[in-house]
Amino acid sequence: MFSQTGKREETGTLITRMEGNRIKNAYLRIVCRNSAISNLFLRNMPDESFCSWHRLQTFHCRWKRVVSLGCKVLSHRQALANMQNISSMKVSFHFVNR
Repeated sequence: MFSQTGKREETGTLITRMEGNRIKNAYLRIVCRNSAISNLFLRNMPDESFCSWHRLQTFHCRWKRVVSLGCKVLSHRQALANMQNISSMKVSFHFVNR
């Protein structure tokens, strides 16, 4: 069963499949708007956890600290001038414990 445990932004929604308290698979469905993707924050993540991205497209990625969540998440921007016709894409990631 799928449950949404992500912060809804104008640019994306986090969809995860839960098994107990562990996240087995997670997908961030990114809706491209204004030819840019920016400031996608993940929440409901356990403390001291990190998300590492499998980049399916060429992204400029950087780590951004979110103090209130007690974890690190990725913040990224990408100009999509050559991808104007794409309305959404799927990026997978997995969690790595410290």
